[in-house]
Amino acid sequence: MKIPKFPVFRREKAIRFLRDLINEFEEQRSKELTEKQVAALIKIAKGLISSIEAEMCAKDKPQIKINISELIQRTSKPYHELV
Repeated sequence: MKIPKFPVFRREKAIRFLRDLINEFEEQRSKELTEKQVAALIKIAKGLISSIEAEMCAKDKPQIKINISELIQRTSKPYHELV
């Protein structure tokens, strides 16, 4: 599977992108993705959103950068390969 290059987003743009991605996952439910895959991807995206929002509240900490290509590559591997 070829994974396209994605830009790196920060702060509000990252949150907007992740929310759009969640909508895309929902549209693919039972089409190209299984229910479990959609649920896992949405959970990851929501976790990233929460992390970004927390970082935005903590002004002294460095910003979290999201590399979507890396995220997709990691989530496309079986769980046992990630741990």
